[in-house]
Amino acid sequence: MTQIDVVYTPTGDIPSAPGVALLSHLRAIVSEELAVGWAIVSSEPIPDTVGSWLVTLQSQTADSALDIKESLLAAADPQLRLFLDIPNLSANAGTSIPADPEAPSIRPFTLPLPPTIPAVLLGSEAKQRSRAALQGVLTGFLLSLALGLFTPPASTVRRMFDPRTPSAAVPIAILCLFFWGILYGLNRRRRLLATETLNGADLLPAVINGLHTHGVELLEQALRGQDDDYKVVQYSPLLRRVWVTLEQWLIRPSLQNAHLVIEQQVISDRESTQRAYNLLRIFVWATPVLGLIGTVVGISIAVGGFASFLSTNVDDVSKIKAGLVGVTGGLSFAFLITLEGLLSSLILMLFTSNIQTQEERLYAEIERSVTEKFLPELQRASPEREPGAIHHAPAAWAHAMSDASRKVIRAVEIAGKRILTRWEESHDTYIADLTETRDSADRSSQLFAAALEKAATNIAALGQVSAQVLESHAALRTAMTQTPDAGLTQVLANLDTSLQDLKPLLDELRHQRGTPK
Repeated sequence: MTQIDVVYTPTGDIPSAPGVALLSHLRAIVSEELAVGWAIVSSEPIPDTVGSWLVTLQSQTADSALDIKESLLAAADPQLRLFLDIPNLSANAGTSIPADPEAPSIRPFTLPLPPTIPAVLLGSEAKQRSRAALQGVLTGFLLSLALGLFTPPASTVRRMFDPRTPSAAVPIAILCLFFWGILYGLNRRRRLLATETLNGADLLPAVINGLHTHGVELLEQALRGQDDDYKVVQYSPLLRRVWVTLEQWLIRPSLQNAHLVIEQQVISDRESTQRAYNLLRIFVWATPVLGLIGTVVGISIAVGGFASFLSTNVDDVSKIKAGLVGVTGGLSFAFLITLEGLLSSLILMLFTSNIQTQEERLYAEIERSVTEKFLPELQRASPEREPGAIHHAPAAWAHAMSDASRKVIRAVEIAGKRILTRWEESHDTYIADLTETRDSADRSSQLFAAALEKAATNIAALGQVSAQVLESHAALRTAMTQTPDAGLTQVLANLDTSLQDLKPLLDELRHQRGTPK
């Protein structure tokens, strides 16, 4: 038999308890197959609301309970939603209209926690440590003044704490450290007692009951809401371990991962405890050391005074006895400082060990309760899945996918802007280089065309001169065969004239080719 609590807020006026309208609305949200077999156990109006009802649905089988919860969470329907927590509903509700008097009524999910968090947990631990230091040093100093000024003048205590003597600095320092450590230890004890109030014996059964009644996802949402509003989870080691375990379970139901996150909490608490008691360990070590220093100082003063006494001519035995009495008095003073340091260290060590043992026992008991009681119930309520299997938790996965989508969109947007900026810069550079290349090609083509035109002109002139030379050569051959010597002389003169006409053209061609004249 399984029960589910829902909050139903119909749009029309409901003269009596919701019945057919609620079941019809349920079938509209979930499938017809899932809604079969569910009936209304009880319904009661929710105080301080307009037309809202707390309705308990019941079925003989538990197969469709998880699917109905997930469907209601995914639908986020304003008229029909899962009930999570309405404190003191039963005490403030109106007349209950049960549909089945023999069916057990379900209790709202509330945690047995104090109405307010103890002030000692809300305060900063560093400020509390500083306050304990100020109060402890002040208490030790005032008590030392009282012992040094109001005790009998001839007493050893008066000699130890007399503020007018330099040797009183060591016992005063020991007393200040002792009260500093005691007050700091008392503050740790108050924090321990306050933490125990947030980890009562009935807290874990209430969490397990909420787990079976509302499921893993709703329980995690309840703890997360309380952490946001009341800051209870971060001050309760039990709820903190339950919360991180549920968060991990929603991502991947695995006992191994659950043990890992619990172990991380254990290590964090252990390191925090070790840091908190380091100062007290220093006091336990420092007080006997100060006592030994005071003993050395007292013995040095006593022996030094007796040595100066013996350096004089002393023949009177009574004076020698008086000097020995002063030496023994100085030795008793020195050993009393050692006794003060040892007693202070012993008391601080026993006091610190007792408080630390209680704190470690509390954390060990919490770890054992979560491991041996909560994890098996969690496995029973939401069985562990095979590695790689997908866990259908719509709200958790929707939140995770929404965050991942936002991150991906943001990353794509940033990458796109960078690529566009680089492309624009490259495009501008390419256009500038292309324009410069085109201008250079235009200039080169113009120079090349001018050179070709000039070379064509020179070649044409050279052709004409060559034709004249050939004609002259032909005329020369003819003349040499037909004319006498006088005619040959005239032909040579003409040939020389033609060669003289050809010389400027050859010089110009040589100059264009870059050859020296």
